[in-house]
Amino acid sequence: MASFVDAISTPGELDIFPVEFIGQVDYTISALGSSTAGGTLADPIVGVFDSAGNLLAYQDDSWALGSDPMLQFTAPVSGIYYIGVADAIGSTGTYTLVYDQTLPPPVVDTSTFLF
Repeated sequence: MASFVDAISTPGELDIFPVEFIGQVDYTISALGSSTAGGTLADPIVGVFDSAGNLLAYQDDSWALGSDPMLQFTAPVSGIYYIGVADAIGSTGTYTLVYDQTLPPPVVDTSTFLF
């Protein structure tokens, strides 16, 4: 898991973080602001861009985090991607960016039950 604390200091600002993702691996990306006490940013949004600057996915609000986003993203190929964080309503404040690989559910092997 990786996390960064940063701030949107100017309305309309977009913070960009380069990250290396592995192809066909699922990632969970969140920008934590005032809804989760991860910062003071009122309504963060998060997006993932490819190396050419094309927006591949984005998330605003999430059911689990209120007005803080939680994006599930599968990298199409291995390489450098860019996570962008901004505020949906143009406010300023601090946030915590968190991303990690999403672990698959465990596989149950029914042939080896002990009871």
